[in-house]
Amino acid sequence: MTSAYLKNLMGVPVTDEELENIPHPNVELTLHTTVRFIQAGAVLGSLVAAPLVTAIGGPRTLSDLADRALRYGVTGARVGAVAAPLVTYAAMRKEPDIAVYDRVYRLRYHSNQVRHDRYFLIGASIGGASNGPAGALVGILGGIALATAYNSLLAGRERGEAPLSDQLKSKVQAAKRQQSI
Repeated sequence: MTSAYLKNLMGVPVTDEELENIPHPNVELTLHTTVRFIQAGAVLGSLVAAPLVTAIGGPRTLSDLADRALRYGVTGARVGAVAAPLVTYAAMRKEPDIAVYDRVYRLRYHSNQVRHDRYFLIGASIGGASNGPAGALVGILGGIALATAYNSLLAGRERGEAPLSDQLKSKVQAAKRQQSI
């Protein structure tokens, strides 16, 4: 990770040259996928599994649903945090280095993805600092909701194409062809 990554994540303007400087692409990709897995675990645990278990197994009170949503959401987030690095490693271990660099490079230019990561970190940090795991879960879910709403309703429809995308795509294809020989 570099200062350019952190500045981009926090919404501070950075130059194309700074965004192209990715000394540790595996770390950045793992961090991004970990954020995504934590989000998925929190959503699935609190908003899918908890209501299903409450509906099927009862007791069916709002208090029990809230308790389950908290427990299952925190558990889902923890499972996501552990599973993400393993899944990322398994998915990317046979990919050429340029393919990992290309993925991270395109993620840095994808403002909606960066916004989701930013809102997640802000929400989880504020919520966790104010009320531990329960607050972090609420912050995560709030960050997801805000980022999704912003990206859907207010963000520009066009995504800026990363300047080196075409060059990197051809390098990735060449590296994969070379790898298969």
